[in-house]
Order: sequence, then structure tokens, then C-alpha cells
Amino acid sequence: MFRAIGRENTDVAREIQAYMDSGEYVPDDLTIKMVLDRLRQPDALRGFILDGFPRTETQASALDNHLAEDGRRVDVALHITAPTDILERRIAGRMTCPVCGTIYNLDTRPPKHDTVCDLHPDVRLERRSDEDVETMRTRLLTHERQTRPLIEYYRRHGALVEIDGSRPIEEVEANVDAALGLSARAGTAP
Repeated sequence: MFRAIGRENTDVAREIQAYMDSGEYVPDDLTIKMVLDRLRQPDALRGFILDGFPRTETQASALDNHLAEDGRRVDVALHITAPTDILERRIAGRMTCPVCGTIYNLDTRPPKHDTVCDLHPDVRLERRSDEDVETMRTRLLTHERQTRPLIEYYRRHGALVEIDGSRPIEEVEANVDAALGLSARAGTAP
């Protein structure tokens, strides 16, 4: 949602993009308003998966209060972990096709030919402006400082499921699917 809004030509979009480019989190009040507005849309009323929200206890509490108004709650909060060196390598290797949005990774899903899209051979892949090495390290430090308390928050609420994200992608995907009740083909338990 931030990236979509960040492409708009508005003061709010520029403010959001500045936070993202610096590797800092967008402030809670702006983030909460945007996400709760989105969760009021018809397609989210029967369920949803959030990625990157909540990131703070303030956001988690606002989400819980919002859901409680409709008799709903967070069923599962996934905590996918991996060592810093693996995270840095994965983030640094990520590239996206600006035409179709296909995501590639130099380590785990490289394009067939250098840095061009497999589906659009005349289009060069791009890296996000917020994924350079310095910004990435800032994001990881920010995550450690602000998001870690959510682990205990969701553990106390009985919703936390921890998954080792350093394993092969297929295993991580199977564990995520199992935790969310999305697939009977899931391998080992999370």
C-alpha cells in the first residue's frame, strides 16, 4: 500500500516515500489510518493477510480494537526469522520488472538473462530505492528496535507462529501455508 501511494503525486505520497527511502518506518498514525481504511473495503471483510503491519505495539493494539468492533481478531501472527547475512543477501539480490511486477532474486530466482525480465526481454529489471545496503541495514536495526516487542505481544495473545526463514523457500512456504491453514500439502509443522 505504501508503494502504491508513494507513486502518487501528493504531499502524503511524498512524505511516505521520504520515510521509505530513509529506511525508517512511516509514523503509526499515518500507517494505522491507511491500513484500517483498507480493511474496511468489502474484499477484506471475510479475511485478509497483512505483510509488514503491524510493526509496533501501538499498531497491533489499534488493529485489535478495530477487529474487535466486528467480533474479529488476529488468528495468526507469523514471525519468520533468518540470520542477518541471509536477509541482507536476499534483499540486495531482489529486482523487479517495472512492466509486469515479476520479482526476481539473484540467489533464489534469477532471471534467465542478466538483468532483464523473462517475460519482457526488452525491459531491464529495477531495484527499489529503499533496498540499497545502507537503507537495508537501517531497516533491519529499526525492525530490531520497534518490531521485536510484537513477538511477545502476539505470544501473549496466543497468535504467534514462528518459522525458520533460512530454510529452502519451498519448506518456508509449506510452513506458512500450514500455519495459515491454506494447504494440505504442507511439509513439516511450523
